[in-house]
Amino acid sequence: MPSYVVVGASRGLGYEWLRQLSQDSKNIVIGLVREVKTTQTKLDADNVKNVTLFQGDMADAEGLRAAAAETAKITPSVDYLIVNGAYIPKSPPHLNPTDFTGKEDELKKEMHDSLDVNVLGVIFSINAFVPLVRKSSIKKIAVISTGMADTEFVVNGGVGGTVTYASLKAATNMVVAKYAVELKSDGIALLALSPGLVNTRETPPTEQEMQAFKGMMSAFQVIAPHFQGPIQPAESVVAQKKVIENLPFEQSGAFLSHWGNKEWLMVGPARSKGGCWTCKLRKKKCDESRPSCAACIDLGLDCHGYGPKPSWMDGGAAERDVLAQVRQKVKLTASQKRKSKPYEPQQAADNAPDQQGNRTAANPVKSAYFSSSDQPLHVLDQRLLSTSQRDSSANNPVVNYDSSEATPRFLERVPQESRLKEDEAGLLMHYIDFVFPQQFPFYRPTTADGGRGWLLSLLMQMDPLYYASLSIAAYHQHYEAYYGTKLESEMPACPRLDEQHRQYVLSLERLRHHLGGVANSQAESFLKDHIEVLACMVLLVSLEVFKGVGGSWQIHLKAASNLLPTIRAAYDADHTKLSDTHSMALIFFSRVLEWYSTLSGATTGTQSFIQTSGAFGGSACIPSHKLMGCEDWVLFGIMNITELGHWKDSMQAKKRLSVRDLAARAGRIEDLLENGLKKISTGADGILDHDLLSRESKFDKFCVTSVFVYAALIYLHVIVSGAYPDLPEIQSNVSLARDVFRRMEGSDLVRNLSWPLCIIGCMTNGDQEQFFRGIALSSNVGRFPFGSSAHVLNIMEECWRLRRSTDQAFEAVHWMNAMQSLNLNILLV
Repeated sequence: MPSYVVVGASRGLGYEWLRQLSQDSKNIVIGLVREVKTTQTKLDADNVKNVTLFQGDMADAEGLRAAAAETAKITPSVDYLIVNGAYIPKSPPHLNPTDFTGKEDELKKEMHDSLDVNVLGVIFSINAFVPLVRKSSIKKIAVISTGMADTEFVVNGGVGGTVTYASLKAATNMVVAKYAVELKSDGIALLALSPGLVNTRETPPTEQEMQAFKGMMSAFQVIAPHFQGPIQPAESVVAQKKVIENLPFEQSGAFLSHWGNKEWLMVGPARSKGGCWTCKLRKKKCDESRPSCAACIDLGLDCHGYGPKPSWMDGGAAERDVLAQVRQKVKLTASQKRKSKPYEPQQAADNAPDQQGNRTAANPVKSAYFSSSDQPLHVLDQRLLSTSQRDSSANNPVVNYDSSEATPRFLERVPQESRLKEDEAGLLMHYIDFVFPQQFPFYRPTTADGGRGWLLSLLMQMDPLYYASLSIAAYHQHYEAYYGTKLESEMPACPRLDEQHRQYVLSLERLRHHLGGVANSQAESFLKDHIEVLACMVLLVSLEVFKGVGGSWQIHLKAASNLLPTIRAAYDADHTKLSDTHSMALIFFSRVLEWYSTLSGATTGTQSFIQTSGAFGGSACIPSHKLMGCEDWVLFGIMNITELGHWKDSMQAKKRLSVRDLAARAGRIEDLLENGLKKISTGADGILDHDLLSRESKFDKFCVTSVFVYAALIYLHVIVSGAYPDLPEIQSNVSLARDVFRRMEGSDLVRNLSWPLCIIGCMTNGDQEQFFRGIALSSNVGRFPFGSSAHVLNIMEECWRLRRSTDQAFEAVHWMNAMQSLNLNILLV
């Protein structure tokens, strides 16, 4: 549930923010106003629900802190803080500095009044709410400014007047920049945002104001001849929201317009007339839907949008070439729609020529894997993740692929002309129906969410992943049938198992071969190609986790993480042409990457590869509990604990560790976790009385989140006080976790809780070892030779053994010591 606080929400843009945010019932919307009763009456009259109002004046620091305290009772964190309130001087806006000659007292008063709200009020507002923003996983602060605070715009455009307002707003922008520097280490992104020229007046202007306004419009139209006048609050807020949600962390401190650039008077896409450029090219009627019109979507065309006229639309050869391509695509789509029967199987003989006259191998499954290079995949990954360090000027962190042969197309598609073989179809569906749900057990998209169709589409488009999924599906099928059962002694040699394993290895080689081509991605496919690389890398990590082995998962994870800034920049520049498949792949795999990175740090003690800086997809983002079972705030807490551990080590190395500071930092994390647990525990007593387990039930969500919280708290206390199981703060959380595990005993839910079970189990004392051993055994966490859960019991047993050892080096032993002793390098997810 995204949480928003809008400061200065009584009217105008602030009120419009409340109105729009309240339309999504999942949002937590809080508005700070001067008079709660008056604004509430207006909300009621407009039938605006789902909004909580608190009294707050931007010039009143104490009142803002009180509002923040009340906000904390509603939500443990604030995802988006919108500081909208402003003081508008009463003097005529057309006055220039020299016009205040003899009016110094009036100018001084206006400056002081404006300073109190537009500068100090911004500082007071951020200071009051930044503790709640720190606890968020999104961490965005936007301060509403004005384009008239841009000195270049003022000078180049000859924009006079508004002396006080523009000057103090320029100071506001500097305040935002200073906060961006200070809060960078907290992962908070700030933005000074111009809402555009917005008509927020509630009363008609006076004649003098109207004349001044006309003069300003004339000046603006000299700067931007296409400028058509003020926009309405609704249009401005829609544009602002998009800029804020898509703001990359790397741009923290920026001063942008409501279009996400420095064009203060740019005409937005909502003012387009006459249809998209693709429909204009085809001379067809356009419904002007955004980001892509219905006609283009239906025909599978690239919708060229509603912005400036494309360079190829010149009435000449370039335009004719594009038109020919569009017509060919329309013809192909129409032909495909007419086909209602399945594809006929190919009858091609071995080594028969294809349509281009090339010889094809007899077995397309086998021949798909061979590569001309013998470099292992992790070597390419290492080059991939280190490129940005070697060449900071490059926007693309993917190295050029040096090959003696021509670079192939980036990711070849599975041939659509050939019908799937029956055995391949069975394995593919086994992967989607059984393996993928085990890899991501809590991801159960509904029909309204679009189901898992995007996954099938992605696998069918990317043959390295396609064949890898077939391989792992065969591996899973074989062991599901025999391993860990009474038939294990009679387990036959799977005639395809060795071959499928070889195909899996070769599919990685094929992927390595094709990854090189991403460096040559064309502009129109750049974002899509990089999303596919991200999907490959993350799925490689998940496949290694599924196999339950170590290896190069960390390299894959870091390589994927290094792609995110490039993908973020390309996504922010233009993501309107992404297909549903690639949009969903980006949303899904970026969230999985965040989860993997967080638990990587908590498992191995390494630095997390990425920082939470807002998810792709805005409101379409997948909540953590729908992907991995527990709430987002727990994920954020675990990440902060890992960061605390690295901070502590750094301070100890510098001999500057303050125990008081360490305790204070740990206390904030502990409060976040315990307050969140209290919130979800409300009304949980009735849930816990249920005997039947349903993966979608509130029972599951409560249990999974609870054990993650208890494991995180134990992890926190190990960082602060050491790995001593008898510490009261550790044992109390072990006991609480034991109560929850007891209710899940025998449930396969436990197989999906590798990290919390391992952390909690490793930190039990001798009296409780047998209980957690029994939980692991009764839930069959080690039944199958795949998944990290197969190693959890071994890690716990080794941790207990080391603790009982007479070797004093293992006096304060924890899971990392046990994994090191077992020579295990796995990701516990």
